Amino acid sequence: MTEIVAYRRRTSVLEAEQEYRVEPDALVIAASGGTAERRLPWSEVRRIRLSYAPTEFKLGRYMLALAFGSGEKVQVDNMHWRGLGDFEDRSGSYRAFAAATADRVAALAPAAKAEAGAPAWSWVIQILFLAGAMTLLSFVVIGLGAFGGAFELVRMALVVAMLPAAAVWMIRARPRPLDLNALPESVLPPRPAA
Repeated sequence: MTEIVAYRRRTSVLEAEQEYRVEPDALVIAASGGTAERRLPWSEVRRIRLSYAPTEFKLGRYMLALAFGSGEKVQVDNMHWRGLGDFEDRSGSYRAFAAATADRVAALAPAAKAEAGAPAWSWVIQILFLAGAMTLLSFVVIGLGAFGGAFELVRMALVVAMLPAAAVWMIRARPRPLDLNALPESVLPPRPAA
């Protein structure tokens, strides 16, 4: 690898924009204005995780997480903070950054554990929460049958309509091993339309 791939983002009002650079031997994290720079060697990566990880305000969020032998952890997502509840999707440059990172880890830290999806413990907790929420919603929607008729059918359709979205999320977020040399599309933001 000779080309340096850079990605910039800001996570919140409390943090300045940072630049993440994939250099041949290390991940370089530079604060806005270049005042501070950290170099994290690729050879020290112990774990890499790529995942689809939406949140309430970041529905199209994808995340890259790295854990280094020093104990340092780095998480980078494709969303740039612009304002309160306002995030800019930077998927184009994030996608190139994540792919270049996976390439460097595969080449210089072949023993690193590579995973896709949510961590297993998190996925199980989220599934239990989702099941509980869907059960509660079903009881509320179906249990409020005082109105009957067409209104009752609309409420039942609402519950049923949520099930496919929940199933898609469960499948995309499931924990699984990751081949860094053949990244599945499910762990990267969609390619920009041509």
